[in-house]
Amino acid sequence: MYISLNHKTTFLRLALIPLASSTASGAILVGNLSEPYRSATPIANPEYWSAQSFVVDTQSYPLNWIEALVGEGFGGPDVVAELRIADESGEMVQGPAGLLTNFVAPDMAGPRSNRLFSPVSPVTLQASTKYWFVMGCSNTGGFDWGYIDSNGQEGTGSISDFADSSTGGVDWIYRGIDFPYFMQVNVGETGLEWNFDGDGDWSLATNWLGGPPNAVGAAANFGSAISDPRTVTVDLPKTVGEINFTNFTKYTLAGPGVITIETATGPGVIKVAQGEHQIDAPLQLAVDTQIRVMPMNFGLTITDLQPATVAINKMGPGKLTVNQVRTTALSIDAGTVTIMTNGTNTGASRVDTLTITGGATPGSTLDLNDNDLVVTNSSYADITSAIAHARNGGAWGRRGITSSAARDATPKNQTLGTLTGTQYLSLGSTTFDDFEITAADTLVKYTFYGDTDFNGLVDFDDYSRTDNGFNNGGTDWFHGDFDYNGIVDFDDYSVIDMAFNTQTGTLRRAMEYLEGSDRSDKGMNTPSLQLVQRHFDQFGDAYASSFLNAVPEPASCSLAALVFTSMMSRRRHPERQRGIWG
Repeated sequence: MYISLNHKTTFLRLALIPLASSTASGAILVGNLSEPYRSATPIANPEYWSAQSFVVDTQSYPLNWIEALVGEGFGGPDVVAELRIADESGEMVQGPAGLLTNFVAPDMAGPRSNRLFSPVSPVTLQASTKYWFVMGCSNTGGFDWGYIDSNGQEGTGSISDFADSSTGGVDWIYRGIDFPYFMQVNVGETGLEWNFDGDGDWSLATNWLGGPPNAVGAAANFGSAISDPRTVTVDLPKTVGEINFTNFTKYTLAGPGVITIETATGPGVIKVAQGEHQIDAPLQLAVDTQIRVMPMNFGLTITDLQPATVAINKMGPGKLTVNQVRTTALSIDAGTVTIMTNGTNTGASRVDTLTITGGATPGSTLDLNDNDLVVTNSSYADITSAIAHARNGGAWGRRGITSSAARDATPKNQTLGTLTGTQYLSLGSTTFDDFEITAADTLVKYTFYGDTDFNGLVDFDDYSRTDNGFNNGGTDWFHGDFDYNGIVDFDDYSVIDMAFNTQTGTLRRAMEYLEGSDRSDKGMNTPSLQLVQRHFDQFGDAYASSFLNAVPEPASCSLAALVFTSMMSRRRHPERQRGIWG
């Protein structure tokens, strides 16, 4: 029988990966992200076994082979580790007669290493079913078996209970070892597979095992056939329910034909199990679609995602890069969705509902880059909170709604501004990036700090609204809170002044004035520089430091350090802000 341990749920390092004879390339069903290795136990003789379970997702998959981390054999020079698989009733699906045998050198006397196992006979993991992997050994001696926390799961399956079965009363031993460690359950794909190591047309039957996929619900698998980056030309329109990339080597799916994702029931799936891949062909989503980019350091680029009326769910820790997202709902469960560099109306995105996991502390990221966004059915407060978290004082180094363009800007004079639909409509326009705007919308624009009206410039009207916000407790972008800290203060004036002086070509003179190298009135007769003088006189050192911190190296390398030493004796207090011209 199985006896539950009083321990955190843990899991073997397991990978179900294709046999050498298999034509499928495999995909992650369930796994752990990089987690610390926690503990180990000696497993000795067949009287002691320990097991970890997992639950299959809503599809069935062929089991190909398993990878289990074991090591440090003892009690004999050639300890043979055995890995068995059982269903929820405890019946052995493979074992003891059909156990998963070790086909790597079985000597366990060396350091910890990965050990690979293959099933003696075919095994199909049934949909929505719980299975146990049972680890032990059948000859004299034993070995250490590592296990890890079940946090940070990836894949569509789920890690479940841990248990052991022992007549020998073996105890767990904490080893105190800590190093990056993860497990994977990798299963064979179902469907038709690309089978030509070269560029070729999708429609050519001989390029595929089983013929070219083109039907509602069909699966197109792009796996191990290629040894160098290859382009598959979608020569005619194609319909599939699933696309799977399972090769480290890059596949590019190119047009002119449109790829339509459509299923009879359930969501469509586009999945990257490993590698960096690209879809250049127009991609039309006819049903709700899961885009699963499972490896943390890999990604998928879609350069021509078409507008749709479906829900897109980005899953997995990897990165999805798209030209824009215009659809009903975008949910980012993990990883990053990045909008490609564009900066024009064609790069703007529009979604009804935007969901970023984690709430006030986002666990995933939408990177708008240099593009705009309209959200029609999510709160203004949620959108600005996600931007504020990602902005992180101007470093743009955290999750949420971010902008890599703002992060990399030189100087740091651009950001993501936000307006409610009501605020935008009050300015006299009814369209934004060619989208019709309603009062319930939230608008996000990549623009200059201080651009309160989204006209792409900092001007008199922007300063007027900022002054009004400063004098009357403004708390949002429209009223001068450009850093999203809930108030209008010296930081907001420093960034709007810096952006204004960038536009007018007077940034260098402003820097000379603030760092103290030239505090004269020479050349300070432009409106932008007069504002710098006025705000320095009003806010003092804090304003100057905030302004200079946004100026790139090497020009500013000595400026911030000089601010406080050159002006220590000057202490200023806030006063009501006057109009910008006098």
